[in-house]
Amino acid sequence: MSQQPLTRNYLTWFIIPLAAIVVLFLISRGLQGSKLGEIVEKGPGYQGIRQAQGIVYDFKTGAQKVDLALTELLAAAGFVPSEITEVVQETTYTQGVTTNTRRSWLRPQLAEKISWPYKELVIAVPPSDAGLLVFDYQQMIEAKLWNGNARVVSEKLDKLGSNVGLTLEIGFRTSPGGNRVTIVTHKVTLVQPWVETYVQRFPRRVKPQVAIVIDDWGYHQPAAVEAMFGLPVRLNMAVIPGLSDSTQQALIGFARGWEVMLHLPMEPLNANWRLGEYAITTQMTEAEIRETFRKALRSVPGVSGINNHMGSRATADDRVMQVVLDEVKQTGLFFVDSRTSGGSVVPAVATRLGVPFTENLVFLDNEDNIDYILERLQLLVQVAKQNGQALGIGHLRLNTARALERFVQSVSIQEVELVFASQITER
Repeated sequence: MSQQPLTRNYLTWFIIPLAAIVVLFLISRGLQGSKLGEIVEKGPGYQGIRQAQGIVYDFKTGAQKVDLALTELLAAAGFVPSEITEVVQETTYTQGVTTNTRRSWLRPQLAEKISWPYKELVIAVPPSDAGLLVFDYQQMIEAKLWNGNARVVSEKLDKLGSNVGLTLEIGFRTSPGGNRVTIVTHKVTLVQPWVETYVQRFPRRVKPQVAIVIDDWGYHQPAAVEAMFGLPVRLNMAVIPGLSDSTQQALIGFARGWEVMLHLPMEPLNANWRLGEYAITTQMTEAEIRETFRKALRSVPGVSGINNHMGSRATADDRVMQVVLDEVKQTGLFFVDSRTSGGSVVPAVATRLGVPFTENLVFLDNEDNIDYILERLQLLVQVAKQNGQALGIGHLRLNTARALERFVQSVSIQEVELVFASQITER
């Protein structure tokens, strides 16, 4: 009798139990692995924790390292917690992760969640008496963070009224489960009063801002209107309510992307001016002021802000401006003080109420002469360089349009950033 079948049976009985043991071992390793809560992966700034059937990556350790480096730097620079203006939020973020891990009953699935603490800080940087600007503080931050495997992920520069604001997103990059992610742990905004040094040291990164408001829209002046709208830039147009072309011009300007303002008639010192039905006077009651303001606002479409037409007496009256600026605040608009009088109370009242406002610093066309207007535009640029921003007011005139056409094609315009009035308002 042949022994081959018997040998084959013995081998079969030996191999089957061995295979079963191997399978059971693999299943055990796949289902149990490390104990629940045990750290199974480590890396720069993160730890992987086995939880049930998934791995949850907890980035608190990495965030704490960044926070420590940032805190040490601020302390070394002389900043104390009271100088950290605001902690906007400190919370836990979640972020989905695309994983190449094959889903298998033998292997745990990578959980699609990453959590870490996140802070937003606004830091008031001292004036640059020592020559340190926000960019210098940025370099200090970058040098400090680099040693801790962190970095500045992104930066954004803004002009915040008469201040410069540099916002830095800070964090670290890592690859949990083979998926490369960037963990942003902090957003830090460095705010510093403007100094002309910014123009000298960083002319390409920071430009002074110039806003130009053209008053007295609404009159029927087709040549001047055509010339203004033909300019290769968008400006602010202040429209007088109730004139023959007020509504039409405002709609055209709004459609072309200009910033439309209500040029609100207000009482001047000279009592001989005819003010019309939309004017605010010092003799009005509070209710009359509010009603007139609202009627004027309804008559001009697309309005984003207000400035005064005449108004040297009204803008010097605290009671009147309290009511007017309260209406401006309630409607979510901004106010430009035309500065027709040195006695204006607009800055004080607007600051008290928290109304966004700015002031006219240069009248552009007191003389209807192109060369004169160009000189005033150059003055506007110089004032902007000194202050970081400046607003000038011209009027709907043909020569003003021609002067502006030459100005926007000149070298001077390259030294500044032309913006809308709303972009340089302060609270």
